[in-house]
Amino acid sequence: MDSSTLDTFFALMRSALFGERLTVKDVPADTDWESLLQYAANHTVTGHIGDAVGRLPQEAMPPKEVVDTLRKKSFLIMRSHMQLDKALADTVRFYREAGIEGVLLKGQGIATEYPNPCARQCGDIDFYVGPEQYPEACRLSKEKYEIEDKHNKETYKHYHFKTNDAEIECTAWPPNCGRQYSATCSNAGRPQS
Repeated sequence: MDSSTLDTFFALMRSALFGERLTVKDVPADTDWESLLQYAANHTVTGHIGDAVGRLPQEAMPPKEVVDTLRKKSFLIMRSHMQLDKALADTVRFYREAGIEGVLLKGQGIATEYPNPCARQCGDIDFYVGPEQYPEACRLSKEKYEIEDKHNKETYKHYHFKTNDAEIECTAWPPNCGRQYSATCSNAGRPQS
Protein backbone atom coordinates (compact mmCIF):
# COMPACT_ATOMS: atom_id res chain seq x y z
CA MET A 1 0.00 0.00 0.00
CA ASP A 2 1.37 3.41 -0.89
CA SER A 3 2.01 5.98 1.84
CA SER A 4 -0.85 8.25 0.74
CA THR A 5 -3.36 5.40 1.12
CA LEU A 6 -1.86 4.48 4.49
CA ASP A 7 -2.27 8.11 5.58
CA THR A 8 -5.91 7.92 4.48
CA PHE A 9 -6.38 4.71 6.47
CA PHE A 10 -5.07 6.36 9.65
CA ALA A 11 -7.13 9.51 9.04
CA LEU A 12 -10.25 7.34 8.76
CA MET A 13 -9.32 5.47 11.97
CA ARG A 14 -8.82 8.76 13.83
CA SER A 15 -12.23 9.88 12.60
CA ALA A 16 -13.88 6.63 13.72
CA LEU A 17 -12.18 6.46 17.12
CA PHE A 18 -11.76 10.11 18.08
CA GLY A 19 -14.41 11.89 16.02
CA GLU A 20 -12.01 13.90 13.85
CA ARG A 21 -13.81 15.57 10.98
CA LEU A 22 -12.24 14.80 7.62
CA THR A 23 -12.11 16.84 4.46
CA VAL A 24 -11.31 16.11 0.84
CA LYS A 25 -7.61 16.66 1.50
CA ASP A 26 -7.68 13.78 4.03
CA VAL A 27 -9.10 11.38 1.43
CA PRO A 28 -7.33 11.94 -1.91
CA ALA A 29 -9.06 10.89 -5.11
CA ASP A 30 -6.21 8.47 -5.92
CA THR A 31 -6.72 6.45 -2.68
CA ASP A 32 -6.18 2.76 -3.38
CA TRP A 33 -9.44 1.60 -1.80
CA GLU A 34 -8.84 -2.07 -2.53
CA SER A 35 -5.57 -2.01 -0.58
CA LEU A 36 -7.08 0.11 2.18
CA LEU A 37 -10.00 -2.29 2.65
CA GLN A 38 -7.69 -5.30 2.64
CA TYR A 39 -5.48 -3.64 5.24
CA ALA A 40 -8.55 -2.86 7.36
CA ALA A 41 -9.73 -6.48 7.08
CA ASN A 42 -6.28 -7.78 8.06
CA HIS A 43 -6.45 -5.66 11.21
CA THR A 44 -10.17 -6.36 11.88
CA VAL A 45 -11.11 -2.67 11.74
CA THR A 46 -13.43 -2.72 8.72
CA GLY A 47 -16.39 -1.65 10.86
CA HIS A 48 -14.50 1.43 12.05
CA ILE A 49 -13.50 2.35 8.50
CA GLY A 50 -17.18 1.97 7.54
CA ASP A 51 -18.20 4.35 10.33
CA ALA A 52 -15.66 6.95 9.22
CA VAL A 53 -16.59 6.71 5.54
CA GLY A 54 -20.24 7.18 6.50
CA ARG A 55 -19.35 10.57 8.01
CA LEU A 56 -17.27 11.85 5.10
CA PRO A 57 -18.44 14.93 3.23
CA GLN A 58 -20.01 14.00 -0.12
CA GLU A 59 -17.04 15.33 -2.11
CA ALA A 60 -14.66 13.01 -0.21
CA MET A 61 -16.72 9.82 -0.56
CA PRO A 62 -15.09 6.78 -2.17
CA PRO A 63 -16.63 5.10 -5.22
CA LYS A 64 -20.15 3.66 -4.78
CA GLU A 65 -18.86 0.06 -4.90
CA VAL A 66 -16.58 0.76 -1.92
CA VAL A 67 -19.41 2.39 0.04
CA ASP A 68 -21.72 -0.56 -0.71
CA THR A 69 -19.05 -3.07 0.32
CA LEU A 70 -18.41 -1.21 3.56
CA ARG A 71 -22.14 -1.03 4.35
CA LYS A 72 -22.55 -4.77 3.85
CA LYS A 73 -19.47 -5.67 5.88
CA SER A 74 -20.34 -3.20 8.63
CA PHE A 75 -23.82 -4.70 8.89
CA LEU A 76 -22.39 -8.22 9.20
CA ILE A 77 -19.91 -7.08 11.86
CA MET A 78 -22.70 -5.37 13.80
CA ARG A 79 -24.90 -8.47 13.59
CA SER A 80 -22.04 -10.69 14.77
CA HIS A 81 -21.33 -8.32 17.65
CA MET A 82 -24.98 -8.41 18.71
CA GLN A 83 -24.98 -12.23 18.58
CA LEU A 84 -21.89 -12.28 20.79
CA ASP A 85 -23.54 -9.86 23.23
CA LYS A 86 -26.57 -12.17 23.46
CA ALA A 87 -24.37 -15.24 23.91
CA LEU A 88 -22.39 -13.40 26.61
CA ALA A 89 -25.57 -12.51 28.51
CA ASP A 90 -26.75 -16.13 28.25
CA THR A 91 -23.36 -17.42 29.41
CA VAL A 92 -23.18 -15.07 32.40
CA ARG A 93 -26.75 -15.99 33.40
CA PHE A 94 -26.03 -19.71 32.99
CA TYR A 95 -22.88 -19.61 35.11
CA ARG A 96 -24.41 -17.32 37.76
CA GLU A 97 -27.34 -19.68 38.22
CA ALA A 98 -24.73 -22.32 39.07
CA GLY A 99 -22.95 -19.95 41.47
CA ILE A 100 -20.04 -19.27 39.11
CA GLU A 101 -18.90 -15.67 38.69
CA GLY A 102 -16.56 -14.54 35.96
CA VAL A 103 -14.94 -11.63 34.16
CA LEU A 104 -15.18 -10.78 30.48
CA LEU A 105 -11.74 -10.46 28.88
CA LYS A 106 -10.41 -8.98 25.64
CA GLY A 107 -12.39 -8.08 22.52
CA GLN A 108 -16.05 -8.01 23.51
CA GLY A 109 -15.24 -6.23 26.77
CA ILE A 110 -12.88 -3.74 25.18
CA ALA A 111 -15.52 -2.95 22.56
CA THR A 112 -17.52 -1.02 25.16
CA GLU A 113 -14.74 1.59 25.17
CA TYR A 114 -15.14 2.36 21.45
CA PRO A 115 -17.47 5.14 20.22
CA ASN A 116 -19.43 2.47 18.34
CA PRO A 117 -18.98 -0.87 20.15
CA CYS A 118 -20.78 -2.73 17.37
CA ALA A 119 -18.04 -1.74 14.90
CA ARG A 120 -15.47 -3.72 16.96
CA GLN A 121 -14.93 -7.03 15.19
CA CYS A 122 -14.67 -9.88 17.70
CA GLY A 123 -14.36 -13.59 17.08
CA ASP A 124 -15.31 -15.16 20.37
CA ILE A 125 -16.06 -14.55 24.03
CA ASP A 126 -13.18 -14.91 26.49
CA PHE A 127 -14.67 -15.49 29.94
CA TYR A 128 -12.41 -15.88 32.97
CA VAL A 129 -13.81 -18.03 35.80
CA GLY A 130 -10.59 -18.75 37.69
CA PRO A 131 -9.00 -22.05 38.64
CA GLU A 132 -11.35 -22.85 41.53
CA GLN A 133 -14.54 -22.60 39.47
CA TYR A 134 -13.07 -23.87 36.21
CA PRO A 135 -13.76 -27.63 36.60
CA GLU A 136 -17.42 -26.99 37.42
CA ALA A 137 -17.77 -24.45 34.60
CA CYS A 138 -16.35 -27.01 32.15
CA ARG A 139 -18.61 -29.79 33.43
CA LEU A 140 -21.73 -27.63 33.19
CA SER A 141 -20.79 -26.35 29.73
CA LYS A 142 -20.22 -29.87 28.43
CA GLU A 143 -23.53 -30.95 29.92
CA LYS A 144 -25.56 -28.01 28.61
CA TYR A 145 -24.15 -27.97 25.11
CA GLU A 146 -23.76 -31.75 24.82
CA ILE A 147 -20.28 -31.16 23.62
CA GLU A 148 -19.00 -33.83 21.28
CA ASP A 149 -17.97 -31.41 18.58
CA LYS A 150 -14.54 -31.27 16.95
CA HIS A 151 -14.52 -27.48 17.49
CA ASN A 152 -14.60 -27.91 21.26
CA LYS A 153 -11.20 -28.38 22.81
CA GLU A 154 -9.24 -27.77 25.94
CA THR A 155 -5.76 -26.37 26.30
CA TYR A 156 -3.66 -25.66 29.38
CA LYS A 157 -5.35 -22.27 29.75
CA HIS A 158 -8.96 -22.57 28.57
CA TYR A 159 -11.85 -24.71 27.45
CA HIS A 160 -13.12 -23.66 24.03
CA PHE A 161 -16.69 -24.56 23.07
CA LYS A 162 -19.33 -23.51 20.63
CA THR A 163 -22.93 -22.61 21.40
CA ASN A 164 -25.64 -21.94 18.82
CA ASP A 165 -24.65 -18.27 18.73
CA ALA A 166 -20.96 -18.01 19.56
CA GLU A 167 -17.61 -19.51 20.38
CA ILE A 168 -16.71 -19.23 24.04
CA GLU A 169 -13.41 -19.67 25.82
CA CYS A 170 -13.93 -20.46 29.46
CA THR A 171 -10.60 -19.49 30.99
CA ALA A 172 -8.95 -20.64 34.21
CA TRP A 173 -5.85 -18.49 33.97
CA PRO A 174 -5.52 -14.97 32.62
CA PRO A 175 -3.58 -14.66 29.39
CA ASN A 176 0.14 -13.92 29.70
CA CYS A 177 0.22 -14.56 33.43
CA GLY A 178 3.86 -15.60 33.12
CA ARG A 179 3.45 -19.14 34.41
CA GLN A 180 2.05 -22.16 32.66
CA TYR A 181 -0.56 -24.10 34.55
CA SER A 182 -2.47 -27.23 33.86
CA ALA A 183 -6.07 -26.14 33.60
CA THR A 184 -7.77 -29.34 32.59
CA CYS A 185 -11.19 -29.96 34.01
CA SER A 186 -9.78 -32.71 36.20
CA ASN A 187 -6.61 -30.88 37.30
CA ALA A 188 -7.46 -27.16 37.38
CA GLY A 189 -5.26 -24.89 39.37
CA ARG A 190 -2.24 -27.09 39.87
CA PRO A 191 1.05 -25.67 38.57
CA GLN A 192 2.84 -27.87 36.08
CA SER A 193 6.18 -29.18 37.25
